[in-house]
Amino acid sequence: MGHDVFISYSSRDKAIADAVTHTLEQHGIRCWIAPRDVRAGVPYAREIMEGIRGCRVMVLVFTANANRSEHVGNEVDKAFNEGKTIIPFLVDKTPMSDELDYYLSRKHWLVAYPDYRAKCEELVGAVQGILGFARVSPPSSPPARVSMGWMAGAIAMCLFCPLAGIYAVFQVAELKHSVEAGERQQAERSKRRIGICGWITAAVTAIYVTSILLS
Repeated sequence: MGHDVFISYSSRDKAIADAVTHTLEQHGIRCWIAPRDVRAGVPYAREIMEGIRGCRVMVLVFTANANRSEHVGNEVDKAFNEGKTIIPFLVDKTPMSDELDYYLSRKHWLVAYPDYRAKCEELVGAVQGILGFARVSPPSSPPARVSMGWMAGAIAMCLFCPLAGIYAVFQVAELKHSVEAGERQQAERSKRRIGICGWITAAVTAIYVTSILLS
């Protein structure tokens, strides 16, 4: 798979380089970074050379460690000779060595200290401007979906509660009539029906509330 950016860094700064790579890749920028993208069984130096040849931009994670690294110097030299765009991402205030300054003095340096994380978005914009594609936002959390169970419960409540209420009203009226007419057995049946209706309503309500809490 092709890549857009080669990440050059000192192995002592791997955590910083990984964070920079992660931010770039979140925005759709394909990165090549060692040792992640070094193929097993292939000479390491050859992989580095091919990684640089295959990129359009080199991001140099510049620190005191990178400034002293011969391997970083070799990578910058190769990118320079291949005509690649090099973006020095300055993570600290270390003065640049003459060897690196020779290649980078005429480049625009992106000053990223004291907090390089706050400058990662600016780095993304710079790289995207060079690559010439639109800014891509990091993936966001998908919108919450309404549970089908919750919807079914809501519909059931809307249908059942009015019917239960109407039924209870009729039973109360029947109970009142039975009491006035002295029909004790009929009155007892009406009481039981009203009680059962109340229990069912309470149970349906409890199930509905539970489904909301668990959804």
